[in-house]
Amino acid sequence: MSLGAAVRRVTDRATAVTRLEIELATLELRKKAAQLGIGIGLGLGAALLGLLTFGFLLATIAAALATFLATWLALLIMTAALGGGEVGLHRVRRAGHLGAQAALLGHIGDRLAAAAASAAPCEGGDSRRNRQYGQPTHREP
Repeated sequence: MSLGAAVRRVTDRATAVTRLEIELATLELRKKAAQLGIGIGLGLGAALLGLLTFGFLLATIAAALATFLATWLALLIMTAALGGGEVGLHRVRRAGHLGAQAALLGHIGDRLAAAAASAAPCEGGDSRRNRQYGQPTHREP
C-alpha cells in the first residue's frame, strides 16, 4: 500500500466518523426535543387538572354552605373569601417587598455610618491608624 492510498483511506474514515458523529448528535437532539415536548404536555395537563380540582373544591365548599344558607349567599361568601384571599396575598407580597427595601436602606445606612466613622479625625487614640497615615501616635505637650 502506498503512502497516498493510506492518506486517502485515513481521510475517508475520518470523514465517515465525522458524518456519523453529526448524525448521532442530530438523533440525540431529536430524542431530547421529543422528551421535552412530552414533559411540557404532561406539565400543562397537570396544571389544567389542578385548576379543575381547585374549581371543584370551591364548588363543594359553596354547596356545603348552601345546605344551611341561601344559594346566593353561599356563592357571595365564596366570592368574598376568594377576593379577600387575593387582597391578603397582595398585601403579603407588598410587605415582603417593603421589608426588602427597608433592609437595603438599613444596609446603606450602616455603610454610610461606617464611612463617616472612618473619615473622622483620629485624636491620638488609634495608634495603628495614625501610623498608617504617617501621623505621630501621641501628642507632645
